[in-house]
Amino acid sequence: MSLSFVCSISDSHIKVVKYQLTGESKRESVAFEAQKLPPEAPDKLITQLLSGILGKLGFRNNPLIINLPRSKVTCRYLKIPAASSKEIDKIVTLQASRYLPYPQEELITGYEVISTDKEGYSNINLVIVHKDVVNRYLDICKGLKPRAITIALSSYGLLNLYNQAQPQPTNTQMLIDADPSHMELVIISRGRLLFSRYFKVDVSAQNWESVFVSEVNKSRDAYAKEVAGEAVQKVLVTGQEETAADLVKILNTQEGLSAEVLPHKKISLGVSFSSLIGLGVKDIPYSLNLLPQDLRIELIKLSRRREYAKLSLFVGAIVVFIGLGVGKSLDNKAQYLKKLNSELQKLSQEAKPLRDIEKSLSIASGSLKEKPSCLEAFSEVHRIIPASVLLTDFIYDPGKELILRGQAQELNSVLALVSQLESSPVFKKFSAKVRYATKRKTSAGEVVGFEIICSRK
Repeated sequence: MSLSFVCSISDSHIKVVKYQLTGESKRESVAFEAQKLPPEAPDKLITQLLSGILGKLGFRNNPLIINLPRSKVTCRYLKIPAASSKEIDKIVTLQASRYLPYPQEELITGYEVISTDKEGYSNINLVIVHKDVVNRYLDICKGLKPRAITIALSSYGLLNLYNQAQPQPTNTQMLIDADPSHMELVIISRGRLLFSRYFKVDVSAQNWESVFVSEVNKSRDAYAKEVAGEAVQKVLVTGQEETAADLVKILNTQEGLSAEVLPHKKISLGVSFSSLIGLGVKDIPYSLNLLPQDLRIELIKLSRRREYAKLSLFVGAIVVFIGLGVGKSLDNKAQYLKKLNSELQKLSQEAKPLRDIEKSLSIASGSLKEKPSCLEAFSEVHRIIPASVLLTDFIYDPGKELILRGQAQELNSVLALVSQLESSPVFKKFSAKVRYATKRKTSAGEVVGFEIICSRK
């Protein structure tokens, strides 16, 4: 029996869902466990409790998915000038440090492409998390030794749950996951996640209903500003049963909103399992797995070795069959070989995603070593250029020389741009200097015309 497990570790609870493979690649949740944590529980205690829960459920180095809470990540809906995965990988790596105040090497990024237009621009969901957050979860689960591990954002678990309940694409709707102490809210359009947000609401506090309505309205405003998509008219609620029912009643009193409960399995453990259930029913794409890159490569190599071992066993079986089948009829041999070939083709299909992922990793890894591309150089100059500087010429010979011409209100702005170029990680192997900077009068007043050259060191 093929088993997999999904776990969630928050400040208040450990939750685990056990899945088993039923039928043709279909997973079904078969067991649920929740353990309340004491305030500020140390990681050593969390490790012991998680190990005990998994042991109780029959965990034996099975695949493990870690449900990463929305509160631990930063998400942005972006439009970027790229369509290929190689270019998108480069841009999201560069963009990450704009939204979290850390060097890019301390951040892990994931993304999902929502749409691509004819001009080659892509709308994406960018997910950013600090490495320390991910490494903490990995340290907690280190002793479990799962044969495969995935770290996925809880919002995508809610998306999978929604798509399972609503298999036909629909217009823009909001889904709220209700827990007694906090809520997660996602906005989905035609089966794609456009927006997500986390907020705390203690349903045992007085006037919690007004706090909840205020947070929902804040979320709608933020969605309208950030995504500018189709307005939300319908709200679906999932999660802890009693809390979800209360939220539906509250939302149906609000003008312009219609709310109902999303059908889901009833679990009487006092907390929501919605995002965990969603992460278990469908594999998360490689681009949304928030593992550090070195660990991704290690796990993929391990998986490929296992696939090769399976193929070797089948090849060995064919050799043995040929050796022992001298006295068998040719018809029986042909039937058996046909069956073996069918199994080999099936294994080859199963290994194909691993080959594709390995290829993507090779591209992503190689792109880090390449000379800055024109897109990288342009993106970085756009990021660091002072507001008082206007560029008129951008000339770049990849990896060799960058020439910038333009005008500024004062010489200090030109010198500031040179300083920014020299400290930029993208141009760390270049030296920047001002070739000329001359004052001239224009109809708008006096400006400084300049030319900056960045040459390979």
